[in-house]
Amino acid sequence: MGCWGPGLYNDDVAADLRTSVALACKAPASGDRLAEILVRMHDIDNADDESSDLFWLVVADQFERRGIDSPLAYAAALSVLASGRDLTRLRDDVDVTPKFVAKRAAVLEDLEARLRAPRPSRPAVAAKDPPAFILDVGEVYAFPIMNGRAHSPHRPAQDGPFVQDGWGAMIVLDRQRAFDWLPWYCAAGLTIDAQRRPTMRDAEQACITTSMHSEGANGYNASKAHLRLMQVELIGRVALDPAKVAPHMSKRAFHSAIEYGWTIAYAKDGLRVGAALSSLLSSAPA
Repeated sequence: MGCWGPGLYNDDVAADLRTSVALACKAPASGDRLAEILVRMHDIDNADDESSDLFWLVVADQFERRGIDSPLAYAAALSVLASGRDLTRLRDDVDVTPKFVAKRAAVLEDLEARLRAPRPSRPAVAAKDPPAFILDVGEVYAFPIMNGRAHSPHRPAQDGPFVQDGWGAMIVLDRQRAFDWLPWYCAAGLTIDAQRRPTMRDAEQACITTSMHSEGANGYNASKAHLRLMQVELIGRVALDPAKVAPHMSKRAFHSAIEYGWTIAYAKDGLRVGAALSSLLSSAPA
């Protein structure tokens, strides 16, 4: 983990940032708008610290390589390069050799040259409607499970065929868009009797299950292919009160669901029993 070489992406944080940029660039927005989205996602405050410096170097490098014009990102990265802070930090590290610093300097010199004379901008993709939501807040789903888990698209082939031995259920607590474009869903499992197909009455008498690590219900991505694989069945809907639901949602940034490909099939995996579903309902009808 950490930095293992002089290259810009020989660093775990930089590699993760590159993934964020690739995903954000799916949104049909200007370069500066994409930069603003990424700043918000990664909570960059423009301080002269290592994380902010690396952020701007990666964003500017990726934009230049992709032919995305962003005066905001280019100016910020050139300011970092002019300051020399990146190389100063390396020279101050007793474990870093002069040869390593020289190789890093060459990487940064190449980046600076490209930012001062970036490749021609590629034509912007014509704005279209964002991907449609395929799940709605308050929807309750039943699905087959095996060994307590739903059929996931990431199920290893060596685990053999998926053979149902019970039932699971989940509820969609929220839905939003990452990068102002890509849908994500906050979902939670329900504590139902796994030995029979759940009904809405079972769901309404159940508690939600949440992650022990993120202190709440996580965010996930979902596709029609994932839902078909899970064999989800809509069993009903409830009207949720957003104010009552909010304390039970993960404190983790939900764009992580998109970045790391967390499928909604994992919603059933929550190990901590949370609030009763009935306590999250609105007084208005579903």
